[in-house]
Amino acid sequence: FSALGVLAVVAIIGILSSRAIARPIARMTATMGDLAKEKYDVEIPGANRTDEIGQMASAVEVFKKNGLEAKRLREERVLVEKRAGNTGRQLRIYKTGAHKN
Repeated sequence: FSALGVLAVVAIIGILSSRAIARPIARMTATMGDLAKEKYDVEIPGANRTDEIGQMASAVEVFKKNGLEAKRLREERVLVEKRAGNTGRQLRIYKTGAHKN
């Protein structure tokens, strides 16, 4: 092999390697953006990988699960506050005797 041939092979390997890393990270970044916008119906890319990208995917999956739980708790709080408001209104109506009319 000539020096030019070796250089060409190294360049090709470098390009392929950078694409193999850059594309999954770009997809992961887009997914994290969706999660930040509370779009939890996204699939986490790279979850089946065993390398660092797979580790990042596992961490993003935790963010997704925590976001879903936070959403559930917010919705539950709204329901509880609504029920409490209805109960309070019913109690005020009863105390004022307005329920007898």
